[in-house]
Amino acid sequence: MDSTSHGRKNKRLATWWVPSGFHPQDALPPRLLVHCRSAMYLMHTIITRMAHRKKFRTTGVPLKMEYLRKVIGRKACLPLVNALIDKDEIRRVGGYLAGHYAYHYLPAKRYVSQPLRQYSPPAEFLERLSKIHAQTAKSRNRRAIHKVWEKWQQHLEIEFDQAQAAIARLPLESNPYGVQSLLIDRIRHGDHRFTVDRFGRVHNDITCLHRSLRSTLRMHGKPVQGVDIVNSQPGMLAVMISNRSGHRPGVLGHRESGPSRRPPLSIYDGTPFTPPEGFEEYTRLVTNGGLYEHLADVTGLGRRQVKKGLLRDVFGKKGEYPSPIEDEFRKSFPGVWAFIRRYNQDDHATLLWYTLSPC
Repeated sequence: MDSTSHGRKNKRLATWWVPSGFHPQDALPPRLLVHCRSAMYLMHTIITRMAHRKKFRTTGVPLKMEYLRKVIGRKACLPLVNALIDKDEIRRVGGYLAGHYAYHYLPAKRYVSQPLRQYSPPAEFLERLSKIHAQTAKSRNRRAIHKVWEKWQQHLEIEFDQAQAAIARLPLESNPYGVQSLLIDRIRHGDHRFTVDRFGRVHNDITCLHRSLRSTLRMHGKPVQGVDIVNSQPGMLAVMISNRSGHRPGVLGHRESGPSRRPPLSIYDGTPFTPPEGFEEYTRLVTNGGLYEHLADVTGLGRRQVKKGLLRDVFGKKGEYPSPIEDEFRKSFPGVWAFIRRYNQDDHATLLWYTLSPC
C-alpha cells in the first residue's frame, strides 16, 4: 500500500458513522462502560459495510470474532456484543457454522430511518486500529489497470446539494440507516474507498451509490457518463467458445487466491469450428441483449432473479441442487451448458473468475 492510499485509509478510520440515536453509555452495564469506543466502532463497522454492499442491508453484515477480538479485546468482545444485542442496539441474524459462516449483524430496527452522525475517536484508539489493519491488509488480485482506476477516481467530485436533494426523495428501502449520506460525504471529501475482490472486480463508494445519485458525479467539473454492457458475462462466454478455448493461464497469470487455472479445452479444438448444440441461438440472444429476457419468459421468473441465478446456478454452480434456470438453460443451449460443466470440472468458480475479471 503506497503512502497516499495509507493516508486515505487513516482518514477513513478517523471518521466513524453511527445512528444519531446510538449512545452506548446508556446501553452497556457498568463493567463494560470502558468499552464505549469499541461499541461505537462496532456500530460504525456495521453501518459502513452495509453502505458498501447492498445485500448486507437485508442479510446482515458478517463479522468475524477473530477480528473483533483484536480490536475490542479477547475477554470483553463477546460480552460487549451480547450486551448490545440484549439492549436491542444491534441484531444478530443469519446462521453460524464454525470455519465457514460468521454471524451476521444489523443495527436495531428503530435506527432504519434515523440520520447518521459522525464521531471522531481518540488518537490512541486510531493508532491501535491502524496497526491491526496494517497487519491484516492484503493486496488481492491487484493489477496494473486497478492502479489506473484508483488514480482516476481521485478526480471525482459530487454536486453535494443536488445529491442531498436526491437522497431526500429516495424511499426508505433505498437508503436504510442513511448509508447513501455516508457515501456522498466521502466522495465530497475525496475519501475514496477502493477494494478488489477475488474475481478482480472493483468495489468503491461509486459502485455502491444509488443509481439516481450517479448523475451528480463530476469529473473535472463535467458530468460523468455511464455505459452499461448488456449480457457482458454471457457474451464473454460466447467469445470463449467461438475461440474453441478459454483464456490461457499465461495470459491472466497465476493468483493464489483464485481458482485453479484450466488449460484450453480440446473438445472444440477441431478445424473448422463446429458450434456446440444451441450455440447459434445463444449467440443471437446475447448479441441482441435478450438472453435474460428469454430465460425469464421460459421460467416465469423476473429478469433480476434470472441474472443472479444464471451466474449462481449455471456459470458457477457449486454442488447439486434443483434450479429451474439451469434446467431451462440446458434445454435451450445443451452444448453451451456442457462446455460450462467441462470448464468448471476442477473448480466451480473458474468460469466466473474469467468472465468477471477485468481484461
